[in-house]
Amino acid sequence: MSTTAASGARWRPASFDQWYNAGRIRALRLGRVMEWKQFSEERLAAEIEHVSRTSLYQERATALGQALASEDGASSACAAIEDLINTSVAARR
Repeated sequence: MSTTAASGARWRPASFDQWYNAGRIRALRLGRVMEWKQFSEERLAAEIEHVSRTSLYQERATALGQALASEDGASSACAAIEDLINTSVAARR
């Protein structure tokens, strides 16, 4: 997780999958999304100030960080890839 996501700060998606990522951050209550039309230096500064004074975002980011730290991501990824390959091979038979 990037430091921006971990901080709970609003961030502006730039392209492609960024809108999906923004939606996930919003859904997990890790931060908020600032729409392009709302973006300005002043607004960004206000959002950073808001996030720094709102414990919800830090609490959610800390909880997610702890959950991720307790997982074996490499093994989980390998298992998911193996399952996908096995499913794909079985479907071809």
